[in-house]
Amino acid sequence: MKPRSDRPVVRACLALAALVTLAQCGDPGPAAPGPVDASFVLADAGRTLRDATSAVSLLNTAIRRFLSDPDEETRASAVDALYLAHDAWLEAWAGAAVLSGESMSAHAYSIDAWPVTPGFLDTLPEYPQSGMVADVTLPLNASSVRRQHGFSDDSEVAMGFHAIWHLLTDRTVDDFIGSDELTTRRRLLLGLQTELLFTDLQTIGNASRRETVTLLALMSA
Repeated sequence: MKPRSDRPVVRACLALAALVTLAQCGDPGPAAPGPVDASFVLADAGRTLRDATSAVSLLNTAIRRFLSDPDEETRASAVDALYLAHDAWLEAWAGAAVLSGESMSAHAYSIDAWPVTPGFLDTLPEYPQSGMVADVTLPLNASSVRRQHGFSDDSEVAMGFHAIWHLLTDRTVDDFIGSDELTTRRRLLLGLQTELLFTDLQTIGNASRRETVTLLALMSA
């Protein structure tokens, strides 16, 4: 589940770079070339980001359906939606980097941080009091989950695709059924994670107001 290098925006970058290089080789004139406009990639970047945001919205719906009626079928549907949403994000990743510029590193860590320390999220058989779920002194809300994310180490992943995957697949369905405190907190955390993921993709889209981009900026994104 790592970013791929064969996304359309990346291929467009490489093709444009090759064309510019060939053009420069065939033109021995003394004038130095100015910045090359590569703004044509912005439309594709916006499209793939919108597709990813829509896929995460469907994931949100699937997670809510699972939490309202936890069984193997609704969980399987949620897992399928998670994989589809992650694939859509990988397709949008390069375009999101172009659109968000220097803030992409922070966005990427919030959305796709990996690896995950499972015991940071929830209890383990050998550590029954571990994790955010078991720490009843920790209020679970959007702000607290963001604060816990990477709190003292990058592997302390509290949100994003991989954190959702661990919480959704590492537990039994029975772990999401009931009204005891830990079950309630586990359900709450999973719901918050998917809502935060959707918010983060929306944030990239809403903050993207670039109308032009040069080849140099594109290749360094």
